[in-house]
Amino acid sequence: MDTAEAKAEARVKELEREKESRIRHYLGLQDEADALNERIYRVCCEIETLNRRIEQAREEAVRRQAQAALKPAGGNGNGANGRTAERSNG
Repeated sequence: MDTAEAKAEARVKELEREKESRIRHYLGLQDEADALNERIYRVCCEIETLNRRIEQAREEAVRRQAQAALKPAGGNGNGANGRTAERSNG
């Protein structure tokens, strides 16, 4: 093998080593991306759970307001302000 062939073969081996290094780096980054995507998914699920809880709390508040509107003021049935009507003597 002459010098030019040896240099070319050495260059090919160097490029192959660099390629292998890049592949390992790529795979490491892909693992990191997969882990981040899993975390992102979990946070998204937590947000959706909170959205459902917020909606339930809102519905409960509306239901309670509707129930309160149906009850007489003061809650004792004696008028709007909770007092009995006064009679005038005269």
